[in-house]
Amino acid sequence: MMRTVAAVAVAVLLAAAVAAEASELKVGYYDKSCRGVENVVKWHVARAIKANRKSGAALVRLIFHDCFVRGCDASVLLDPTPENPNTEKTAPINIGLAAFDLLDDIKSAVEDRCPGVVSCADILIFAARDAASLLSNGHVHFDALAGRLDGVHSHAAEAQQDLPDSTFTIAELIQRSRSW
Repeated sequence: MMRTVAAVAVAVLLAAAVAAEASELKVGYYDKSCRGVENVVKWHVARAIKANRKSGAALVRLIFHDCFVRGCDASVLLDPTPENPNTEKTAPINIGLAAFDLLDDIKSAVEDRCPGVVSCADILIFAARDAASLLSNGHVHFDALAGRLDGVHSHAAEAQQDLPDSTFTIAELIQRSRSW
């Protein structure tokens, strides 16, 4: 389990690093605009994992599925609408994704603290980072770059096309992440 979490964390870290090169992402992005936001996220993640360890694995899987499609923009969180009934969330390859309710709870707590400041994309990155760290007993840890904008486009077809097959090796995942 720890090796799988570590491998996924490496892939996510590579994805986040690639995205950071093209933008103004930085560690401590919310230090002035929403002090303590990362602690709020970590508290909720720790509470969820204590209640059910599967919550942590679900967060790690969710960030993986988000970052492989359009980058780490939380587009996987977008619900279907009459205008767009086939979002990433509905793609067959995303069947079984979970932790959406947990992320809604975290977003609500963050909004209570700092309305309209922290993106869902950054909350998802923080939550997945904290889940990987907690599940690995602190062996997996990385500073999360923040400052992402939330995606507004989400298409099931892109998820089907962009997500790697479940049989990919770590080397293949890393290679695929570099193609972004």
